[in-house]
Amino acid sequence: MRSGPLPIAVAALGWNRPTFVAALLTAMLATTALAATHGTARAAETDEQAFRDITTRVVAGFATEATSRFRTQATRLGAETTSACADDHPPAEALRGVFRDLAAAWGQLSVARFGPVIEDSRLDKLAFWPDPRGVIRRQIGQMASTLPSGSADAATWIAAQSAAVQGLPAYDIVTFGDAEVRSCRSARVVAANIERLAAAIADGFAEPSRLAMANPKPDSPVYHAYRDSVAEIFRALSTQTELLRVTMIIAPLGNSAAETKPNRLFLHNAPATKSYLLGAVDGLQGVLDAMRLDTVLTGDLRGLPAKARAELQTARQMIEQLPVDLSAHLAEEETWNRLAAIDLALQRFGRVVNVGMAPALGFQAGFNALDGD
Repeated sequence: MRSGPLPIAVAALGWNRPTFVAALLTAMLATTALAATHGTARAAETDEQAFRDITTRVVAGFATEATSRFRTQATRLGAETTSACADDHPPAEALRGVFRDLAAAWGQLSVARFGPVIEDSRLDKLAFWPDPRGVIRRQIGQMASTLPSGSADAATWIAAQSAAVQGLPAYDIVTFGDAEVRSCRSARVVAANIERLAAAIADGFAEPSRLAMANPKPDSPVYHAYRDSVAEIFRALSTQTELLRVTMIIAPLGNSAAETKPNRLFLHNAPATKSYLLGAVDGLQGVLDAMRLDTVLTGDLRGLPAKARAELQTARQMIEQLPVDLSAHLAEEETWNRLAAIDLALQRFGRVVNVGMAPALGFQAGFNALDGD
């Protein structure tokens, strides 16, 4: 039996959210140190037009399409939740499929950690995770007694609440969790809130050219040139990869099959973990494809995107082989080893991004930013 998949401070995942973030940044800093010690030949100076093209393809192409897909699925979830919830006990089987579709769509979009996705804390509201202390369930349990009766009042109420009760993890609990917290009324309100957040993101991407990163200016506090925008995209790839590994895989795996923590699996009640992981890998792949880095890298470096793509394909193939109900099979050695192997494939992908492609274009991976030379 294998021991822990990677020497990342897994114990830190039992702490509070600020401590977890600190641990994650430490892990990312370790990746940065690796980049600093591995000399990678730099491609020929990339001009601003090339960086503009990359930004346009990612923002107006990938992100806009992923946003539209997520909004469509959020609208479906809202409609089907309203239709299926005739009493106060959500019909789990009737809603499982649409929720898994939504989880996959969110997985794809969540790599776009910029612009409308992160504004107004939407990223945290849609996916408040990890939650080692059970904050979501505790606050969901209090909803029944405080939720206003009118739909308009309820919508205003939930938008002002903690991020813990606003997104996919909250819906996972009120719809598919234990009988004590399952509630059609709460499910309808949370679904409507997810739909509201999805619409806000879609509206924000309605005119991609007006986004700050797609329209950099010398006096901008963040994006002075398209080079800064591409740095943001690399940062999103790097951060998403680490979050997938640390929060979605390493945390529930523990150090061995005998030390698993099924309740640390994202959206494990539905269960929709597998759907989310497939979508998340597709999102990484979508950004990588949209960047078309093989058109700006030179010489042997042109092979780096293909190498990164191969690691993602390996990860996806192994995710497809996972059981749908990961919670029930997490302690089985075959499932544990497969998840550990997925983690290693994502680690190798991250190395290609942080140690290969980013430095090749003059960026240094860092836990605060990807800074140009």
